[in-house]
Amino acid sequence: MIRFRVNAAEQLGKAHFPNVIAISCAFESLSPEIQETMNNLEDTLTNAVEKQKTAYLTAIVTGPDSREWQYYSKSHDAFMKILNESLSCLPVLPINISSFSDPEWEAYSRLAGSKLSSN
Repeated sequence: MIRFRVNAAEQLGKAHFPNVIAISCAFESLSPEIQETMNNLEDTLTNAVEKQKTAYLTAIVTGPDSREWQYYSKSHDAFMKILNESLSCLPVLPINISSFSDPEWEAYSRLAGSKLSSN
C-alpha cells in the first residue's frame, strides 16, 4: 500500500527540500502493538519536523513485512537532530535510515506515478 502527499513537490517547493530521508521498519507480523508503535513514531516525528519546517512526510509505503516513511528535508543533520530528540520517549523499533540527494524529486515522482499502474 502506498500513501503519499498529492502535489507535494509543487506545494512545498522542490528547491527548498532537496534531500530524501527514508526510514524503514521491518516486522514479522503487523500486530496491533507494532501498528500502534509505528503510528506513534510517524505522528511524533512528522509533527516535530513539519512544525519546524525542516522536512515533510511525502510518502508511506507498507508491504507485507515492512513500512517505509519518506521525508523530503532541507538538511540531513537537522532532520536527524529532531528525530533523535522527538523519538527518545518512544519504544525502540528496529529502524534503518537512509538518505540521498534528490533535488528533482525523482523518488516522489516514481511513487506518485505508481498509483496509476495496474499492479
